[in-house]
Amino acid sequence: PDHGVRVSAGLDGPTILAILGIGAAVAVVVLRALRGSRSVPLVAAWTALAAAPSVLVPLNVLMNEHRLYLPSTGLALGAGLAMVAVLRAAAAAGKALAGGTAVLLVFCSFVLVDVDRAVAWKDPETLWSRAVDTSPESWRSSMHHGVEAYKKALKTYGALDAKSDRRDPDSAFLEYRAKYLLDSALEDFTRSQELYPRAFETRLNLGNLHLYRARLLNRDADPDAPPPLPEEYREAIRWFALAEESSPGSFRALYQRATAMAEAGLVEEATREFERLAQDRSRTTMYAWPLASLYARAGRTADALAQLDLIESIRPGDAGPAALRRGEILTRAGRFREAEKELQRAATVLGIDDPGPPLYMARLLVATGIPGNLPAARTLWNAALERGHRPGPKDRAVVEAIR
Repeated sequence: PDHGVRVSAGLDGPTILAILGIGAAVAVVVLRALRGSRSVPLVAAWTALAAAPSVLVPLNVLMNEHRLYLPSTGLALGAGLAMVAVLRAAAAAGKALAGGTAVLLVFCSFVLVDVDRAVAWKDPETLWSRAVDTSPESWRSSMHHGVEAYKKALKTYGALDAKSDRRDPDSAFLEYRAKYLLDSALEDFTRSQELYPRAFETRLNLGNLHLYRARLLNRDADPDAPPPLPEEYREAIRWFALAEESSPGSFRALYQRATAMAEAGLVEEATREFERLAQDRSRTTMYAWPLASLYARAGRTADALAQLDLIESIRPGDAGPAALRRGEILTRAGRFREAEKELQRAATVLGIDDPGPPLYMARLLVATGIPGNLPAARTLWNAALERGHRPGPKDRAVVEAIR
């Protein structure tokens, strides 16, 4: 957790007191060393050297708990030596029991502190809630608190999507909770961005959140057509562009921006972005999948198929999904015989439990426009449902045809 700390750029009162305190501590160490003490200089040197990398080197986080892990070994040594001194002094004064009790009370107080910290760290939500409460000016704390709310929102929407019937009270509650969590995440990200406007992580998270909201708003729309509600997509694109501005060349920002463009119906712009990204050969197949879809949407069937050939040449294990996609693209192009062969190959590779082959074959049969194919399409559609397929916007043509 990032602790909000007071930063001073001049010699004001608190800063002068802090400098005097450090100076007094150094003076005590020097005096004890001159008097022959070995423990005090050892503790001071150990702590100072362990803390030096965090103090002398400019950091992206001014104050963070793990910066004290190594220095704490020196402080713990000093605490142990101080306890030994207390016990020896108490024994010399004939009050060993009182000295031992005093040391025990110190131990117990630290146990209470440890218990309190353990409670704070029991789960991410509790941790970042406390971090925001104790450090309200920390942009990182607000951002991480928002990330936890965003994760819970995704999980809740996932639980809602898994329900076959959304008309029960539980579904209404899940939808309300998911929307509340998503709004809470947006508030946290916005607060974080206000505290530190140029933070890459915050800008990227804002882009991801708006992209997800855009998908929710347009989930019933045709995925191959421009979305009826594009505003959230535009906002996502804007934030991804700002994230890339904070971290030039960032793969995550550029990939997400191109993805948002594609889903927003900006086919030409998204294609140019992915083609530029595809120059990075370390992630070739990651760009080839969206490029295949974009080329198909633009009517560039040969280019789309070439991308799928590239995927199979690099990752033979993706032959099944690639064959499904190839069958879909060929169906779109009206090349039904070739599409059927690809879907038969996909069925062989993926096996009898995968819903993809019967689903795509049902779409192919409906796309032919031949009435005699509808009974077979209905059978294949039912097989896809039995294998776990959940109907979506792309299935409207099939559902309407086989009624």
